[in-house]
This record gives sequence, C-alpha cells and structure tokens, in this order.
Amino acid sequence: AATVHLESLSSQPVRERQLRKIARILGGTPALLCGDFNFDARRNWSDAYSSAEDGVDVGPRLDNECLAEILPGWVDLWAAQHPMEHGFTFDSESNPHAKRSVARHGELAFTYEQMRYDRVMVGPGLLSAAADATIELLGVEADESIGCHISDHFGLLANIDFDGVPTTVQVPVPA
Repeated sequence: AATVHLESLSSQPVRERQLRKIARILGGTPALLCGDFNFDARRNWSDAYSSAEDGVDVGPRLDNECLAEILPGWVDLWAAQHPMEHGFTFDSESNPHAKRSVARHGELAFTYEQMRYDRVMVGPGLLSAAADATIELLGVEADESIGCHISDHFGLLANIDFDGVPTTVQVPVPA
C-alpha cells in the first residue's frame, strides 16, 4: 500500500504530474493507493458552490478524469462499493473542522465545501480481492473523548481479503 497527499487548490497540473510519478514508481506492482487526492469524483472545486449538486456535470474536463488515463485499470473502491452515495470525506455541513472562515463584505462567514477528496484506489493486480471488499467513512461524528472530530477530513476504512491473491511481487526501481 502507498499513501498520498496530492497538491491542493487550483493545482490540477501539479496533481497530474504527482500521479504520473507515483504510477511510474508503482509500475505493475499489485498495490493500493490511498490518501487525499484533492479532487472530487463528481465536480471540480469552486468556492461558488452552496449545495452538493452545484457544479455536477458542468464545465470543463473533470479533474477526476485523469485517474483513468494515469492509472488505467485501477478501481476507486468507494465508487465501486457505493455508486449511489457521495461519500464526502471533506464536509463543512457536518464537520466544523472543514469550515473555513473568510471575510465577506466586512463580515466573517464560513465557506461551504462538500467533496470526496480521499480515496482507496485498488490496482489491477488486486482487483479480485476488491470484489468483496467493504469501505466506510470514519470519524463522521465528533469524538466525545476529545471533544471534536478527529480531523477536517473523514477517514476511510477498507476491509479487503487478500487470501487467494498472488503474493509474488516484483518491486520496481523508481525512475
């Protein structure tokens, strides 16, 4: 498994370069790629959104489309297991840590943002294991023991059974 935290904000070209480098490093190795990809599966980021449906199926190329090009054959586990659920991992509507305060017209306001930035991507060599996998959001409720949410992002918990998956792995040398 590998983890990422790709560049944020309006940096799609940087994220694509980062993903290309990761793809070269992973090569054909059966792998999971998990972390904060900093783009959503349904819409590109905009500070103009005020609802979960704003920006869906609108505008230029969806940032998410680079995954099929750069990581062909990989599966987004959330999309595969929960195709009808948004699965927001960054949600200003339910997590106060995800709200950013901004000055608007001399007043302090909070921004709206609901996006599924975080992923568990399953590589082609592990797809047989992904078929029966489960994935769920973690930390969607405030943790009473610490008095807040555990992060501004919700976590993902994937349960994947690797029994029967070939264990011989050739580790690529990074270029």
